[in-house]
Amino acid sequence: PIIGLGGIDSGEKALEYLYAGANAVEVGAAALFDPVAPLRVARELDDLLDSRPELAAKLAAGQTWR
Repeated sequence: PIIGLGGIDSGEKALEYLYAGANAVEVGAAALFDPVAPLRVARELDDLLDSRPELAAKLAAGQTWR
């Protein structure tokens, strides 16, 4: 498994890591400054994938930048 970390403070950044081939992402430093950051990032990512079903389908099919 590949875990993307470093600078993930939004759903868009999380999606970039996932699309680049990460199996999971870590919201670390952002949570130090904003304790609800992990929940916000997850919600933003969920909203992005809901609004762009083709992205969700590509991730599910493994069609990323790997």
